[in-house]
Amino acid sequence: MKKTLCKLLLAGSALLGVSTAANAQLAVGSVAPDFTLTDINGQSQQLYKYLDSGYTVIMDISAAWCGPCWAVHNSGVLKTLYNEYGPNGTVSPKKIMVLFVEGEAQNTTAQLHGTGTTPPATYADGTQGDWVTGEPYPFIDNATLNSVYQIGGFPTFTIVCPNRTVAFAIAGYNQAMLNKSFWLPYMQNCPVATQPTDGSVMKDLAIKDVVCPGNMALSAPIQNMGTSPLTAATVEALIGGNVVATQNWTGNLAKYGIATVNFTGTGAIAAGTNNVQYKITVGSDANASNNTQNYAVKGSTTTNKTLRLEVNTDAFPGETEWKVFDDNNAVVASHKYTAGTGTNGQGGPDAQRLFQHYLDLDANKCYRFQITDTYGDGLTGVPQGQTIGNFKLYDANTMVFNIGGDFGKSAESRTLTGSAVNGIESFSNVESFKLYPNPAASFVNIDLTTNEAFGANMQIVNMVGQVVKTLDKRNFTSGFNRVTIDTKDLANGIYMLQMESNGQVKAERFTISK
Repeated sequence: MKKTLCKLLLAGSALLGVSTAANAQLAVGSVAPDFTLTDINGQSQQLYKYLDSGYTVIMDISAAWCGPCWAVHNSGVLKTLYNEYGPNGTVSPKKIMVLFVEGEAQNTTAQLHGTGTTPPATYADGTQGDWVTGEPYPFIDNATLNSVYQIGGFPTFTIVCPNRTVAFAIAGYNQAMLNKSFWLPYMQNCPVATQPTDGSVMKDLAIKDVVCPGNMALSAPIQNMGTSPLTAATVEALIGGNVVATQNWTGNLAKYGIATVNFTGTGAIAAGTNNVQYKITVGSDANASNNTQNYAVKGSTTTNKTLRLEVNTDAFPGETEWKVFDDNNAVVASHKYTAGTGTNGQGGPDAQRLFQHYLDLDANKCYRFQITDTYGDGLTGVPQGQTIGNFKLYDANTMVFNIGGDFGKSAESRTLTGSAVNGIESFSNVESFKLYPNPAASFVNIDLTTNEAFGANMQIVNMVGQVVKTLDKRNFTSGFNRVTIDTKDLANGIYMLQMESNGQVKAERFTISK
């Protein structure tokens, strides 16, 4: 469903740009950061104080100049929720708290009261009208939550349950959100502490990263869902239904307090998808339904240490960056695409979107692959009629992982490398292939034997994925072929000779040493 929002303003951007909603906001199930801010009436507003009192908190981060924000405000839905379920609610009091946050750093409180250019001429002096008069809930003029709550545009709505977890978050709005019936189920379904003793394993917060096969450190976040302090618990980790690690925990968690239990034992993670189940046992536990949680982990393996990373961006490559981290968390490869327009991969509907990078990694080590999008909508901003982008890793003709494009702000995967040098081999009609001399100086030869004639586009790529030399298309005849390539213009270093034919890719690594 289409959602409407105003983009966060940067220098030179349009004032009231309307766009499909971004996905940069806090993830559902994550813990909402606490804050204490002063509202425009001088009253202190602390998030966790409301949560501990049993409120489900609805936060509206908007801007006085923002038209879509004004539309939600004028619907009166938040006012109705506050009047019926707020501190002095007429239906069910002390269930819902509404906080309005003016998130535009250059706005002033006066604009919330309707003082400013109407309609807005600039975001610095613009306002849609009087936001405050007649509204019962607190208004806060403070932009510090923009980064803390990772908002992708105005308005951004976040629902936080009493147990401090995010139940709903969205940048923009849709028509359903203008009705009271949209919001009430979140209040009704939020976990609330009602019994003295209730230990739980938290949803969505335990080990859910993809991991490399082999032994992995296990840890689980537990939460006190009881009204009395939680001081001791036994936590187990199970793989395939078998207990692989047990940890006795002691501490002092107040109501809704959270702790991470780190296991001294480890569990063996095989290649493929595995479920790790965490289970908490607490004496006199009043609620067994939240004692276990299952989490999917994936262990990817490769045969080779030379791999091909394929990135199919959206129409805004300048928002996209990827990095590869080794097992010491050091960046060993990275690339940030450039913004602009044109056909050479710099952005816009006619942009080149498919990029291939070759990675020469160490053998038998665990690497973390991370892709980020600064706007927060992943690789979904594509020209009409085209599919969204993706982030794939290949070992020979085998795809190791495909993160896809609808990942929001960021995503990552992990892979254990193999020991072989090259992993880029997918030509089914090539019987033999040899590139020499290697190392090379002024030229390299390709000796290729094929069982059928074919044409191939060829280029030379450096190890950060930049094309340094594009060659004329070569037509190979059935049988033996030799091609000589001039490399005098290449600097010393490691390169990949890439061949592409009918969707098949072959690449061979070579070194220039003069």
